[in-house]
Amino acid sequence: MNLQPYQKTILNAFRKLKSISFWPNKRKTPETLEECHEWLTTNLRPEEILEIKNSSLSGLCKYHHTMGRWIRNHWKLWEGGELKSHMESLGFTHPDDMSSVILDSFWSKLNGQVFDTKKAAEEYADFWEKSKTNHSTIIIRDGKIIFGENNS
Repeated sequence: MNLQPYQKTILNAFRKLKSISFWPNKRKTPETLEECHEWLTTNLRPEEILEIKNSSLSGLCKYHHTMGRWIRNHWKLWEGGELKSHMESLGFTHPDDMSSVILDSFWSKLNGQVFDTKKAAEEYADFWEKSKTNHSTIIIRDGKIIFGENNS
């Protein structure tokens, strides 16, 4: 099987994710952003934490379809619950955004940086508002979402 480098990265991340000893029903689902960080710190292997820490903030997107999906599905960000309610109270409306913020803020914590939750919520709200009316190309540059020229 001849894989592109990005495909190998995704496959390796998925293999690592499958090896994590996640708890099916033994521990409660985190209910706050801080509890998510505690859960990740407790349940990820040290090398996985180091990999996240050594990634760039914009590089965390490689976890969207692996760890991010696991977070969305197992922490009930699609169906609802305490964590989803908490994230909505912070201004996040979409489960994809919620899982991204969980990982981005965890990265910030690992790297001794302050994560501006309010600013992130405003940026996501702005993205969703623009996406309703602006049918242009979406470009991600340096970890920022930019709407390109209208293709219609």
